[in-house]
Amino acid sequence: MDFYTDSFSFGLEIRPNQDAMVTKRFSSGKLFAAVADGVGGQEGGRIAANLAVNCAENGLANESPEAFEDVFKKIVKVLEKGSLEDNILKEMATTLSLVVVHDGLVRFAHVGDSRIYHLRNSGIRQITQDQTESDLLIRQGILSKSRAKTYPRRSVLVSALSAKGEYDLISGSFDIKPNDRVLLLTDGVHRLITKKEIRDLSIKFPLITEFVKNMAEQLTSKGLKDDTTFIAIEVIE
Repeated sequence: MDFYTDSFSFGLEIRPNQDAMVTKRFSSGKLFAAVADGVGGQEGGRIAANLAVNCAENGLANESPEAFEDVFKKIVKVLEKGSLEDNILKEMATTLSLVVVHDGLVRFAHVGDSRIYHLRNSGIRQITQDQTESDLLIRQGILSKSRAKTYPRRSVLVSALSAKGEYDLISGSFDIKPNDRVLLLTDGVHRLITKKEIRDLSIKFPLITEFVKNMAEQLTSKGLKDDTTFIAIEVIE
């Protein structure tokens, strides 16, 4: 089993891009990919996102990968160390969503509100769960999905990687087969373009490069409101 990949990451003109991403192939044929979104709109967010993807790559993109739980713990320790060395970085935090793909299986780990999608034929499935205040209230039955769209704290995270060390790790696995697509995206993407729109673009553009190109064009035409990062993986024979 092999893969095609394509991606983009756009920042806003007013500040440096606080998203980070990585894709890396193992010599054994495995594929590692991750996206992270720095929290807070400050310099620390950009640094936290890059530290997270770099630590994850070091721990997972090799032939003897560490356990997801150990990798995420190491990221928190690195963030804690950075916050002690520089007071400006004291409040830095980030989301992180990652996959390791091999032999028809995707193993994933996730903290925050970036997302992982799985596309097959004409269907799209959200693999991860947004760890935001609004989504938590929806799951508790306190807030309806329609009201959540205008809820003033809808983007507030209830779980993120930071020096504070408190987060809820979501992990698991799912099967894949040839022609499936696996997508990793930050909230700057999924807040502008719906799952249905993404699915329709995927169906319309069977070449992954054209699909990703048109995703970028769609987002730009809608007017970017946040950093937007997107990784597409297509499974081939």
